[in-house]
Amino acid sequence: MKKIIHFMLSAVFVLFFYSSCFAIGVGDLQDLITLTARDLANQLVGPANVGPLPLNPPDFTGSEFAAGIFTNGLVDGLGINQGVILSTGDIFNAVGPNLDPSSGLDNAQVGLAALNALIVPGVTANAMALDFFLVPPARVTTVRFKYAFASDEYSESVGTGFNDVFAIFIDGQNIALVPGTNNPVSVNTLNGTATPLLFNNNTSGLFGTQYDGFSSVLKATATVTPGVAHLVRLAIADGGPAGAPDSVVDSAVLIAPATSFFEDIPLTHFAVSHTMGIFNAGITVGCSADPALFCPDNGVTRGQMAAFIARAENGGDPTVPCATPPFTDVPITDPFCPHIQFIKTAGISLGFADGTFRPIDPVTRGQMAAFIVRGVEGEPVGACSVAPFLDVPTNYVFCRHVERLKALAITLGFPDGTYQPENGTLRDEMAVFLGRGYLALP
Repeated sequence: MKKIIHFMLSAVFVLFFYSSCFAIGVGDLQDLITLTARDLANQLVGPANVGPLPLNPPDFTGSEFAAGIFTNGLVDGLGINQGVILSTGDIFNAVGPNLDPSSGLDNAQVGLAALNALIVPGVTANAMALDFFLVPPARVTTVRFKYAFASDEYSESVGTGFNDVFAIFIDGQNIALVPGTNNPVSVNTLNGTATPLLFNNNTSGLFGTQYDGFSSVLKATATVTPGVAHLVRLAIADGGPAGAPDSVVDSAVLIAPATSFFEDIPLTHFAVSHTMGIFNAGITVGCSADPALFCPDNGVTRGQMAAFIARAENGGDPTVPCATPPFTDVPITDPFCPHIQFIKTAGISLGFADGTFRPIDPVTRGQMAAFIVRGVEGEPVGACSVAPFLDVPTNYVFCRHVERLKALAITLGFPDGTYQPENGTLRDEMAVFLGRGYLALP
């Protein structure tokens, strides 16, 4: 086994020199000297989703140098911009460029039995584990972790007994597996020979990190119960033959903040419960199936609005195809034609005076109020006697709809007392409106 010991003074000098002069490497690293295990848990799942704590977590097992928070991973080619880093040595050894083929630090830490079981007959040393309780938000039944596994064991130790390993245990079950297999993530199961499409070779120093190689961004998915505390353990360790455990050459894992089923809706997103609520109810299918995306920052078109409302009213996509165009600018081949036809028949949309629907136009907040109110309780009667918001006069065409939307607590408006009726609506905002209107979410 390679026995290369790096004194801390030298490591700090190399880090300072190369980070300052060349501005490369994983940036803004902070370890557990200045942070706590709760800080790391908060980074991954958000403060509101950590706890309650019937036991001691958030807690960590290992060296204070071996865990922390990082940024600038995308700049370095690692595929994850920011999150939590765990190492079998010192997280600051992640900083590039790759100057040493066998970089590492012996933390003199013990291994973990749960990781030993993944690399039988090997044993582990220098384990680093972060433990915390995850309490998923309402209606979140799927949690995804994205991560990249990196090591200086690549590629000279591949196929040998030196087999560093990483796992994500949720309630005791490891969900970090090599894609398409039941194999745990380790140097011997994920490398340039066994999984060439999932591996990035950095022996030439192409990427801005010290590690000789690292995986593509991998995903670990678990089914969870909203509101129930699930014990999460993220763990990495040096692996070696029994009697001669690896204790020097480092591996690390970079873990992004956890998401819901949709990979662009983190657990910390303000609309996570509403988004998953309308997904579970069949009101949305997202904007991409693989990867599963919701595109929360995209605007909503009138055609998409028709789809949302029709699914909410119908309990899914309408099954009656378009025999004739429901509006002059909606051909029967339009993917939203059945939805637009449905809401026209239901009296939820009347279209424009010229016979058009304008399906690709952005839906305004005023139009959105009309769609939802008509769907939830029908066309409101009468006229506005008092302006519901400062910028919604009583003679505004959708004043009565906005008034009802406010009365139903579907919208609260903006802090300045306005509603901004002619502005568009983003998909995450629409998820909140639909969740409140059709699912009685707060």
